[in-house]
Amino acid sequence: MKTLRRMWASGPARTILGIALGALGGALYSHYIGCATGTCPITSNPLSAALFGGVFGGTIFAPGGKPAARQSADQER
Repeated sequence: MKTLRRMWASGPARTILGIALGALGGALYSHYIGCATGTCPITSNPLSAALFGGVFGGTIFAPGGKPAARQSADQER
């Protein structure tokens, strides 16, 4: 269990998982909901929807740094 927590806390594992889930979600959205006319730039093509979803998922799941207030408090110690 500790190994899974360490792996989840590492940056690359979370980001790769976010990219994979976002790409899958984008492709599924394009396939099942999509755009009937084909004029929607993102959802008209499953590949573009998967790429957009992957970028969005990677951004959401990427680990962030410490909040600015906490960083300054840690530096003063």
